Amino acid sequence: MLIHHKYLHSNGHTVSLINCKLHPEYLTCGAAYFVAGLPERMILYSLNGDKICSIVVPETVRNNPTYTRLLSSLDDIKIDLITNY
Repeated sequence: MLIHHKYLHSNGHTVSLINCKLHPEYLTCGAAYFVAGLPERMILYSLNGDKICSIVVPETVRNNPTYTRLLSSLDDIKIDLITNY
C-alpha cells in the first residue's frame, strides 16, 4: 500500500519534496529541493508537523556546493528510505 503526501519537508525546509509516494524501501516524488551542505540522513515531516520518514540524501546532492532542484513530470524521482514512521 502506497502512502501519498503532497509535501514533505525537513526542519528548516532544507529539504522539500512535492507529490510524494512512500513505498516500503524508498519514496518517489515529482519535485525535490535540497540546500547545500546536508548530512547523509534527514528526517522529513508533513505539513502539520508529523514525523513521516527519514531519507538518505543522495551523494550527488550532498557534494553539490549550492542548492539542487530535481523535477519529474512522472513523479518518479527516487530517494532511499531509512525509516518509515
